[in-house]
Amino acid sequence: MKTLLAILFCCASVHAMDRFEALSQIESGNRDNVTGASGEISRFQIKKSVWDSETSLPYSSAKNPFTAENVAKSVMSKRVSNFVFHNHRQPTAFETYQLWNPRCPRDTAQRFSNLVNSKTKNQ
Repeated sequence: MKTLLAILFCCASVHAMDRFEALSQIESGNRDNVTGASGEISRFQIKKSVWDSETSLPYSSAKNPFTAENVAKSVMSKRVSNFVFHNHRQPTAFETYQLWNPRCPRDTAQRFSNLVNSKTKNQ
């Protein structure tokens, strides 16, 4: 089952990069030094408790866009795998943003979805 989930996530990797670009744009405007109102770090605005659960790297590493993206991908991989396990399908772009930020306003998830879908159409 884990192999199947990994294959499904990898198959979505064409969209995954677009989704991470859009996530960075929505969360921080692609700014690496932004700290969120609740102390979130990196261009992806990762909560420190989530960062700590994914890596032993110091918080200062979150300012490196490649490191931050790898941590974000690790977080999302687990969330997407759980979604696929329960729903037997990949999440839509809208659902992907809700997996990242469950308490987000609908319009923010819709903006994320619009960014992803516009990039997908232009490829």
